[in-house]
Amino acid sequence: LSSSSAASDVYKRQVWRLLIVLCSLTGILSAFLDNVTTIMLVAPVTLRLARVVDLPPIPIILSEVFFSNIGGTATLIGDPPNIIIGSMLSKYIQFIDFIIYLAPGLIIGVIPVFLFLRFAYRNQLQDKIVEDIGELEAQYRITNTRLFMKVLLVLAITIIFFFLEPLTHIEPAWISMTGAAILLMISSPHEIEQFLEKVEWSTLLFFSGLFIFIEALKEMGLIRFIGDVCTSIIGSVKTEEERLIVAVVLIMWVSAFASAFIDNIPYTATMVPVIVLLSEDPELNLPLRALAWSLAFGACLGGNGTLIGASANVVAVGIMDRANYKVSFLTFMKYGMPVMIITVAFACAYAILRFVKFKDY
Repeated sequence: LSSSSAASDVYKRQVWRLLIVLCSLTGILSAFLDNVTTIMLVAPVTLRLARVVDLPPIPIILSEVFFSNIGGTATLIGDPPNIIIGSMLSKYIQFIDFIIYLAPGLIIGVIPVFLFLRFAYRNQLQDKIVEDIGELEAQYRITNTRLFMKVLLVLAITIIFFFLEPLTHIEPAWISMTGAAILLMISSPHEIEQFLEKVEWSTLLFFSGLFIFIEALKEMGLIRFIGDVCTSIIGSVKTEEERLIVAVVLIMWVSAFASAFIDNIPYTATMVPVIVLLSEDPELNLPLRALAWSLAFGACLGGNGTLIGASANVVAVGIMDRANYKVSFLTFMKYGMPVMIITVAFACAYAILRFVKFKDY
């Protein structure tokens, strides 16, 4: 009996070691690609891996989705809300600032999330890990090493230029476009038109229309109305330090729950002008950067709350559905909402400590 129990413990440790590796890899990739692209890369591989090692894929892929949203929060390019915040507040915020001010608040919440997932999936992830992974190696081997090295080189140079933004003063959008153009020219110079046809032009038009719509709302006075409501709530607090605490908590938690049930892209685009108005109110005297970081935490981490909270969630569930693994809205919410609450709670505590107590923003 004791030997059987020991063997079971070994298998469980192997399963959780695998889960930690996959989730960590997903989180890191999401920070420097984006969470949708990352899920499109890792979810099919995870499905095949789960079949080979005889594990249920749903808990593993859901965990990867949660960490893709967490990891994407750490950089300007990792999640659409951050892209919107970075582009609309480019005069005040640079690429490196997202990592400096957001990443620590995410890291402190990672261990509690793993502990929750281990508890939540304690009855589902107990199978034995099969040592023979030859099937995976055969199916997912790199077939074009030369092209692979070119992609890695261009990607590395692009990321380096992201970090050099304070010195070069080149906006991340131009860096990304230049990297993509260079990769097209050195990899397939005679097939550029075919690749351009695969660009999501509808998404680009959506963003263009969205910004026009937000400007129209601003002219109609809706942005001012939302700002006045927030101002009245925050202004009811007497001291400057308490006002900042209320502003950080209000913006972060409202953004989290709003992003869980509505698309965080239009929400973020609407809220950026609101926090600008709040920061410009001389009676409130609120720092814009602290409000921007609170909005980023809430809008990005809130995406884990429900199935419709983030595009990566829908993509992952779609991939599983095509493989005949069904995930309902309530099933996703059962695990996603606690993950959202845990990460936002730790991010909120971190924000209060750093932005309010130490006035570092």
